Amino acid sequence: TGATFHLHRDDLLVLQDVPERARLWLDSEVDPIDEPDAYLEHGQIIQVGKQELEVRHTPGHAPGHVIFIYHAGAMVFGGDTLFQNSIGRYDLPGADGPTLLKSIREQLFTLPDDYVVYPGHGGATTIGDEKETNPFVGRHAVGIE
Repeated sequence: TGATFHLHRDDLLVLQDVPERARLWLDSEVDPIDEPDAYLEHGQIIQVGKQELEVRHTPGHAPGHVIFIYHAGAMVFGGDTLFQNSIGRYDLPGADGPTLLKSIREQLFTLPDDYVVYPGHGGATTIGDEKETNPFVGRHAVGIE
């Protein structure tokens, strides 16, 4: 496509497994994926057009999971970390529930309450709403099993 490819170092092993997984799951062959053009680092600022996004490492759903924060617009592109009244899956290979909760508390819940989270699935929410109502990590959380 000509687009640059970025990846967190902790997900490099997942990348290397893509051809084998495609063969097993899709009964199809795919070419090996090239090495990333750049590795994403926690705290890094990346340019998207004229805008700046902060990268935060949020392991738990996947070892190298990251979120992108657009501070100028009070927005978080949260991937599969935090959802409206839910959290990302932690039953996948390399995933870990307690690590996911720690990532949410330390990397998302430290943001201002009015920041809007756009998750990888479902509707948008705010940091403040999730602090208050999220059943896994909110104020009245029952936790995870």
